[in-house]
Amino acid sequence: MHNLSPKKVYSTNKSAIRDYEDGRKQFNSGQDVKAIRLMESAIAKDPNFIDAWLILGQIYIESRDYASALEHYRKVTEIDPAYMPGVRIWLPVNWN
Repeated sequence: MHNLSPKKVYSTNKSAIRDYEDGRKQFNSGQDVKAIRLMESAIAKDPNFIDAWLILGQIYIESRDYASALEHYRKVTEIDPAYMPGVRIWLPVNWN
């Protein structure tokens, strides 16, 4: 189980936010497959929804799918390099 607490989200799309919130609940209860589906739905509705990209990256890290995690974290830095400047520091260059 995970414990992501509620926080401000970076989207104005109400439907995307609803999917994100539902996905966060699924992630917190260990339902990663459902969480992935909901986060992908949120991103489809708002491709710049950084929070959804971050949770997807976390899910892939925990499932040891490092290539997918890296892809999602890179997307965060493309959307807003200042959002998480530390991401670039700790992401291994040759993560496979």
